[in-house]
Amino acid sequence: MSEEIKLPFKMSLSDPLSLWRARTFWSKEPETIEWLKFFGNKKNSYCQILVDVGANIGIYTLYWCSLNQNFQTISIEPFDENHKLLVRNTDLNGYTEQVKIYKHSLSSKKSYGFIEVSDKRPGSSSFKFNFVDSQGLCSSNLVESTTLDILLGEVEGQKIIKIDVDGNDFDILKGAKKSLISKDIVSILIESSENHQNEISKFLLKFGFESDDRFNNLANHSDIRRKAQDKIERNRVYTRSHLINSH
Repeated sequence: MSEEIKLPFKMSLSDPLSLWRARTFWSKEPETIEWLKFFGNKKNSYCQILVDVGANIGIYTLYWCSLNQNFQTISIEPFDENHKLLVRNTDLNGYTEQVKIYKHSLSSKKSYGFIEVSDKRPGSSSFKFNFVDSQGLCSSNLVESTTLDILLGEVEGQKIIKIDVDGNDFDILKGAKKSLISKDIVSILIESSENHQNEISKFLLKFGFESDDRFNNLANHSDIRRKAQDKIERNRVYTRSHLINSH
């Protein structure tokens, strides 16, 4: 790499947003890095699988794989430009055996809808899946969505899930009810708007998850930056209650 960007993995810096993501990796979301490090530590709740929903160009997928050569990632990124970079970055690091990449759109149920991308630059985060009613099913532009339960149905082992999809986060989470009941999922980091946080918290409490303030109350949490920029998105971690209380 040029200009001394120190990362524990390689990545393509062929476009401005990828370069920006590399430069800001350590400072943009410290809580995400701490969360990945914690659950990748055998002394804590040892998980080998990260489910990276909205993986973008794969920066957290790459970081998870860099922590342990036995770690695996299920990376989901439907936006074509980002999907290409995710594949390229995975190849650059020799992580093709560790990372399973999906291009599916996710939602709460298997359905059809339209894709909306407001920023088509590689590395952008503006992809959105919009449901349509039955009257729109004749359109050739429709794509089919799937659910987390369907994707994770045959994936054995304890998992942590990161959901960062800029708007459809709660809807996607609702498509993981069977997985949440199975108790294979031990912790979830979800980015959502402030007005959805209470709903998400109540939803996850039904499955035995509580707000994990070890990460939500970090002194350098991304909330500080976002509040200063008048942004409504917030990262929140929810972990199974017994794992919070045991550490």
